Amino acid sequence: MTSFFGHARRWEQISRLVDRGELSHALLFYGPDGIGKKRFAHELAEKILCRDERCVAQLRQGMYPELLVIEDDTMIKVEAIAQIQKFLSERPVFGEKKVVIVDDAHLMNHQSQNKFLKTLEEPPTFSHIILITSQIHQLLDTIRSRAMTVTFEPLPAELIYQHLPKAASETDRRIATDFSLGSFGKALEILEDSERKRIFFLPPEMFQAMIEYDYAKLLQQIKSVDKQYYPLLLDHLAIWLRDLALVRENRESRQVLYQAFRDSLIRQSQTIMATHIGPLSARIETAREQIEYHVNPEIATYAMLMDMQEEIHR
Repeated sequence: MTSFFGHARRWEQISRLVDRGELSHALLFYGPDGIGKKRFAHELAEKILCRDERCVAQLRQGMYPELLVIEDDTMIKVEAIAQIQKFLSERPVFGEKKVVIVDDAHLMNHQSQNKFLKTLEEPPTFSHIILITSQIHQLLDTIRSRAMTVTFEPLPAELIYQHLPKAASETDRRIATDFSLGSFGKALEILEDSERKRIFFLPPEMFQAMIEYDYAKLLQQIKSVDKQYYPLLLDHLAIWLRDLALVRENRESRQVLYQAFRDSLIRQSQTIMATHIGPLSARIETAREQIEYHVNPEIATYAMLMDMQEEIHR
C-alpha cells in the first residue's frame, strides 16, 4: 500500500482481519472530509477482491464487475438502494467476493436508510459493504449498530505539508496546512483556489477596521466577497476571534492558527477584551444561521460587523 499515507496503523489492523477471514460484512468509515476515507475504501476493495494486477487495473478503471460504488452530490435515493440489492442478489462470477462502497452515506434519505437496513440485517455471505461518512449522526442508529465503525483521525500537519505540491510557495503551503484542520483534500483546495486564500487574509483587516470605526472599509471588504464564500468568511472570522482569545491568555500559544499574524493578534487583543469574545462569537453564529436560512449573505454579514463594532467599543 505504498501509495497510501496517514492511516498505516489502521490499514494494518483491517488488513489482518481480511487475511484471517474475519472482516465484518459491513463497515462504517467515519471521519472528517478529505482525509483519505474513500481512498482507503478502494484500497481495501482491491485487497478483498483482487489476486492479480489485471484485477487491480480493471478495478481502478471502474470496470471490475464485483465492485459497486454508490455516490451522489445531493441525495442517495431508494433507486440506488435497489441497485445495491440487485447487485448483491447475484453471486460473484470472477471471484469469491463482492464489495459495495457507499460514499457520503449520510446522503441517504430516511426512506433509503430504512430500505438499506434489510440488506444490512441479512447480508450475503460473499459481500462486504463499506459506508463512508463525515456526518455519522445523520445515519439511523439501527444502521450504525449493524456496521463495524472505523474512525479516521485528522492527518498530522507535518504530513500534509510534506505532501503538498512543491510548486506552491512555502508560505502558501504552510497556510494551507494550518487551515486544513487535518484534511489533505481541504489543503489542496486552499492551494488551488486563489479566492479562498484571499478570504483567509480578510479577518485581520476586518477586525482592524472595526477597531478604527472604518465603515467604508468594512463595506468595501464585504462587497469584495463572492456570495459562495460568505460561510467560509464567517468560519475565519470565528477562527480569528478564537486566536485573539488564545493570545490574550498566552502570547506564545502554539494553538494559534493565524501564526503569521501573531503581532496583529497581540495588538488587537489590547482593544478586544475577554468580555467581548462571547458576545462576538454569538453574533457570528447568528449570522451563520441567517445565511443558512437564505437571508441575503451580504446584508447579514454587514449587519453582523456593525453589531460587532458596537460591541467592541461598548
